[in-house]
Amino acid sequence: MAETTTAATEERQFVAHFSQEQHMLPPEEIPQNSRNKELGGTLRGLTARDFDLIRTLGTGTFARVWLVRLANPAEEDRDKVFALKVLRKVEVIKLKQVDHVNHERSVLADVAGHPFITTLITSFSDHDSLYMLLDYCPGGEVFSYLRKAKRFDENTARFYAAEIVLILEFLHEREGVAYRDMKPENLLLDAEGHIKLVDFGFAKRLGNRETYTLCGTPEYLAPEVIQSKGHTTAVDWWALGILIYEFLTGYPPFWHSNPIEIYKQIVTKPISFPQEPPVMSSAAKDIIRQFCTVDRSRRLGNISGGAARVKEHPFFRGVIWEDVYYRKYRGPIIPPLRYPGDAQNFDLYPDEKEEENHTQMNLRQNGMTALRDLLINAYQKYSKNGKAFRMKGPLGSQWALPTSVFAQAGKMGTEDLDPYEANEDFLLLRPFISHESEDMVPFVISKLTRTIPELIPLLLSETSIAFEQNFAPEIGKEKDNEGWTHTCLYQHVNVSLAKIVSRVLCGEKYSSDKVWVDNVATFARGVFFSGMLLRRLPRWSHQWVAPWMGTKRQVEVIEEMVAEDVRDLISGGTRAKDYERGVVLPMLVEDVRGKKRFEGKGEAEVQWGVENRVCRFFFATVDTTTLTFAHVLYDVIGHRKEIFVGPMRREIRDTYERFGGVWNRESLGELKSLDAFMRESQRLHPLGYTLGSRKVARREGLDFISKSVDGEEVIHIPYGERVEELAWAIHQDSEHYEDPEVFRGFRTRHESIAASNPSERFMSFGYGRHSCPGRFVALTIEKIMLIEFLMNYDWKEIDRLKDWSFGWNNIPDMASKVHIRRLSEEEMEELWK
Repeated sequence: MAETTTAATEERQFVAHFSQEQHMLPPEEIPQNSRNKELGGTLRGLTARDFDLIRTLGTGTFARVWLVRLANPAEEDRDKVFALKVLRKVEVIKLKQVDHVNHERSVLADVAGHPFITTLITSFSDHDSLYMLLDYCPGGEVFSYLRKAKRFDENTARFYAAEIVLILEFLHEREGVAYRDMKPENLLLDAEGHIKLVDFGFAKRLGNRETYTLCGTPEYLAPEVIQSKGHTTAVDWWALGILIYEFLTGYPPFWHSNPIEIYKQIVTKPISFPQEPPVMSSAAKDIIRQFCTVDRSRRLGNISGGAARVKEHPFFRGVIWEDVYYRKYRGPIIPPLRYPGDAQNFDLYPDEKEEENHTQMNLRQNGMTALRDLLINAYQKYSKNGKAFRMKGPLGSQWALPTSVFAQAGKMGTEDLDPYEANEDFLLLRPFISHESEDMVPFVISKLTRTIPELIPLLLSETSIAFEQNFAPEIGKEKDNEGWTHTCLYQHVNVSLAKIVSRVLCGEKYSSDKVWVDNVATFARGVFFSGMLLRRLPRWSHQWVAPWMGTKRQVEVIEEMVAEDVRDLISGGTRAKDYERGVVLPMLVEDVRGKKRFEGKGEAEVQWGVENRVCRFFFATVDTTTLTFAHVLYDVIGHRKEIFVGPMRREIRDTYERFGGVWNRESLGELKSLDAFMRESQRLHPLGYTLGSRKVARREGLDFISKSVDGEEVIHIPYGERVEELAWAIHQDSEHYEDPEVFRGFRTRHESIAASNPSERFMSFGYGRHSCPGRFVALTIEKIMLIEFLMNYDWKEIDRLKDWSFGWNNIPDMASKVHIRRLSEEEMEELWK
């Protein structure tokens, strides 16, 4: 027993101090070094109980990598952290990955000590899992920095390419190993900004043999892998060429949403280079072409001379290779780090469920924790304790700020936190609508919001017509003998809003034109899905793909149909007084004329600016309000009428009578039950689980002062990073709301906070200076629509329809049908008594 304890203690000492006894050795001495031979071996006395889990660094099909520290460490070892790769035996066997796992451990053990390859310190196992303990690379993936920078300059690309050349030279010529999965995600940065190659799951010792296994990532596969001709270490040189191309442009040369199409391009299509600046140097183009030669007998790195010929290429002119190997050059990107175990450069992952005995760390795979639960858990763990955290979202990494810094963020302008780039990353409107019209905030706040009293009569009139035509028309194939229409509400809300907003924006001429209304409705609901499709393609391709999409044609139809009236307003042929009072188009023309961008410009350019804004106005108003109001209707239909509908109908009737049968801003403002109901719907059904997306616009990044459990703390968010508000988690906070998961329609009925007023506990409209500027107009439209529905329609109660999730978006059911009917005149008269 004493001998076992002593052995375990020695093994822990070996783990704790392995880095102190490592020295930079020439490549030829690495395999023979006695200390390196100890690295990568199996330690029989080490168990999972010897480590404390800190957080997940990454996940795979059958493995998870944890940031860990030694359990109960000596004082001098408290700051030492490691990466622990946990592989589930059952999954490894089931997925027939035993050989790959064995190759990975064997190769990593043999190459331990190379300056640019992750170090396998040791490995061990228990009944359920295999464990590989690796050195921790706190800088995160090179891919994250490339995505943030969009592209690297040639010096940066050359620096990383040179380190990769030395890795491949060592693997190929000294170890006979083909890596076979070179890509930015497998390149991590250490604290000093140097590369560490990780994930050797596809690595294989080939020597002079060929192998036929199809493995790797589609964009980086060499042609001979795809064609199953048998491949050698030459595949890694091809991948390096693709990697250099991606470093310099921001995207790989071969890309398609369908991997089969990628394979076709790789085999048949020569590499082409972008013409837009910055133009790639001739040396860079040449080395990429030589690496990405289909004939591998002519491929640089695989021809006579091997890696030595690569080093002699003009692209690497001036590089002192010995200085590269011994890390004498300063890394071009130094990761932001606050302490040795800082993991801010890694995305946040949901933790797996663990066995009851946490120290056993026998992890079992039960799938990812539901996104909403993940956000709530992270909110409780980090946000409420004054901590920011980084997570993996649909657009890559994003930061969730703690509520303690909302007040600071809320005061910052667009020069600090940019909404336009953040929204464009998500919506991808620019391929269809010019970015020139993005900043409509001053117009909406200073002009449109002030005209709400004049908009109300138009909204009342058009809402009644739109609902009667769309919700339950007198004649319709979906109508049964009892007068019930079985229909999808979402579609009717969409078309009705296209009609209502057309009346307000352009006038009755447009709202009564079915072709116009249908086109606007299709455009508004289609832009979101067009953006989803484009996001799957590289940015450079959008200009070629977008013109072939239906959304582009819908924009053209809007511009063509409104062009004549816009020209007449610009030339003075018609004036604002010629339009119905409250119509926005004349005001929009004047607003464009008054912008510096259009000072001294001709009528054609002003017309272009107006038409741009018309399209953007339709998208922002019709699309968002359709989603929000559909949620509201589903909450109306999904609850018993006596609970919420009865009180709301009485309030509508009493308020209308009290104000002499007039709906205006004042009387609508008295409908507190409707305000509370809509607010509760938006609380439980926000359009996104995170909202208020902004990008850090200052080159030096932004610092927030947070009050945490540890006192004041500086949170630094680097330039270009995205920040989000955890709307869903905040709305589910039991400190803010009693029984937060329950829909209580009148929860805020007696609160003095207006329904349109964002706060630290209600985030559906954003926060502070970043609140939605159009929320006053949108809520007015929704309230009038809700009045029309409650007082003129009946429905069959159903269970509340489930929301749909697209990524992190929370949208109403777009397909399910409900039974509704228009009330008879007698029923309406009775309702108003």
